[in-house]
Amino acid sequence: MGDNARFLIINSFSVHWNGVIIALALLACVLLSLFLRSMQRRSINNLLITAIVSIVCAFIGSRIYFYWNASEYFSGFGEIFSFTNGGYAMYGALMGAVVGTAACSYFLKESLGELLDVIAPGIALGIGIGRWAALFSGENLGPAVDSLQQFPFAVYSEAESAWMSAFFFYQSLIALVICGITCYLFFAKYVRKNLKCKTGDIFLMFALLYTLPQGVFELFRIDPLYFHPIFIKKLKTVPISLAWSAIFSAAVLSIFILRRVFRNGVSLSTAWPVAACAAGYIGYFNITMRIEMPDNIANALVVIGCILLIVTGVALFVLSIKERQMPPREKNARTGRPGSYPQRRQRSY
Repeated sequence: MGDNARFLIINSFSVHWNGVIIALALLACVLLSLFLRSMQRRSINNLLITAIVSIVCAFIGSRIYFYWNASEYFSGFGEIFSFTNGGYAMYGALMGAVVGTAACSYFLKESLGELLDVIAPGIALGIGIGRWAALFSGENLGPAVDSLQQFPFAVYSEAESAWMSAFFFYQSLIALVICGITCYLFFAKYVRKNLKCKTGDIFLMFALLYTLPQGVFELFRIDPLYFHPIFIKKLKTVPISLAWSAIFSAAVLSIFILRRVFRNGVSLSTAWPVAACAAGYIGYFNITMRIEMPDNIANALVVIGCILLIVTGVALFVLSIKERQMPPREKNARTGRPGSYPQRRQRSY
């Protein structure tokens, strides 16, 4: 529809539809987080303070992320605080929100992992709603399509004079599914208290499930954001969101793998996740590594690599839950630690 789609016009004052949708997304994010906090039977005051600080940090982070890397728009740091000019980046907002949450956790004496678990479903819901702002701004579109030339699978772009893949629609669906998954995990851990996972794991699962598909979309969208020119020349050909997706997902997978190594030692059960991650990242980055092959095979390998990494992360998460639920004797028997078997009673003569 373009950037001229306005929700309200009063003389020289106007409100754009994409701004309205982003505001609704933020409201939904905060309300869901407050609801989940109340289900814990905990005070919402500290979470409300955290939400306000995190939203401010998210706006600043998204502006810095966008303008620092979009060099054609960047002419000075003053533009970062000129919010009416547009230009926001989701990863910058996420990093800003996490920094704000960490600061509030420190000063309010709250558990950082628990705060992140509370806001993870809300962030996913906010992304699911906020992605629809791209319908009015004309952004976040994929390549031109010959089939499925109908809304919501594709939208007609006047700038490209063609039907383009509506990536924002697919990203919204994925985010809403993640919202449902993280809500289920939250209720299982903090309300019913029958999920034996560590505090912060719900946010880690959100990060894994969101970042990997996001990197795939960034690789194929028509207007990706690249690294700032001051970085290595080769990095200028890599979409920055693809790189951050790999970094965040690798951090989450490393946490899960290292936990398994510390629990079970170095064995086949800890070697297969490393091999699966290596194969997954080769497929995930095969296009940026300039491996010569037909485009359809290269694109398929990116998707397969993404799926393999997600499946590996989910499998490690599920296995860690099952092992934490094992009786101590069975757990020791699996790890080979002392106390695996009952000691024989010594005979007395």
